[in-house]
Amino acid sequence: MITTHKKNSYKLSLLGMVALLLLGGCALTMPKSTEEPLAKPIVISKPGTAAILKLGEVESVQIVGTLVDRKPKTPLYTNESSSGKEIITNIVSWVNAATLAEGPTEFGKHGYPDVIQIERLGESKVIIEPAVNCVVSNQENGNTTKSCSPVDGEVVLTKDSIKTRLASSELFEWLKNGGSNNGWNYKEGFVIAKEGQKILMVRYLKAQDLGEKTIGQILKESQPNAIWIAVKDKLQYDSIVLGDKVSVKYEDMSIIEQSYPAQTSSANEIIRVTLDEVLASEGISITEHQKITTAMSIRKCKPLSSQKPSMEKNCKKHSIVSGSPT
Repeated sequence: MITTHKKNSYKLSLLGMVALLLLGGCALTMPKSTEEPLAKPIVISKPGTAAILKLGEVESVQIVGTLVDRKPKTPLYTNESSSGKEIITNIVSWVNAATLAEGPTEFGKHGYPDVIQIERLGESKVIIEPAVNCVVSNQENGNTTKSCSPVDGEVVLTKDSIKTRLASSELFEWLKNGGSNNGWNYKEGFVIAKEGQKILMVRYLKAQDLGEKTIGQILKESQPNAIWIAVKDKLQYDSIVLGDKVSVKYEDMSIIEQSYPAQTSSANEIIRVTLDEVLASEGISITEHQKITTAMSIRKCKPLSSQKPSMEKNCKKHSIVSGSPT
């Protein structure tokens, strides 16, 4: 009996201790495992998942000639104009959305294709060139020949001396077309200069934006969206006045030759601009000619000499209301 009582007391004591532990909010601590935790997988940054370019670091974008001569093939697209910002945004977006492509990044001598040159603030340039595949053939005389052809939808990006082959149909097409797919598929803009049966037209501007500004200021704001257009019809050319809004169909532009930079030497228009200049031997027809209804003023200036840096002193205000000089 005594033994039985002790056992029962021992059991009751154990139950009481457990109850106290539970009521006191205590928790049992499990011993730490001596096994090493599984290593986390390494995530490799690659195009399409991490930013290769940052929008804020890009200063300008331009298609230039080969790595040998660097001759400009397009205007210099900068953040100073809305269209320049649009193009820079597109290029950065396309680069960061591109995916890795298999294939070589060094091709040796294979001709000198045009490249996209990206200037970065305080950093080295980024170069984008077409990716090619090359085939080396042995000739009967013992010589070897190499033929290379571009691969559709692939480019090679060089950044900080590191070359990466990318798949990007957008970058490939933009470079292949000389940036033209961001050009004027349907040209429409305001006439700010006339010279030799040609008109200088700017786009991405509203009538009120022309306001109290010199033509040089207007061109700077519209860069690189100014274009010289030769007008076929002499009567139509004569009827156009500064400030008129005109439209030109893209298919009429096939005969036009482009060169950079553009400039005008007319005594009445002060301008020396790095913009598109479009010249045509036969000219093109303007399909739409709309007189503006918003009052504005455009300043016509004589060319400045190096001794007279101030534009304002040589300017004569020329007001235009509803497309007619006043």
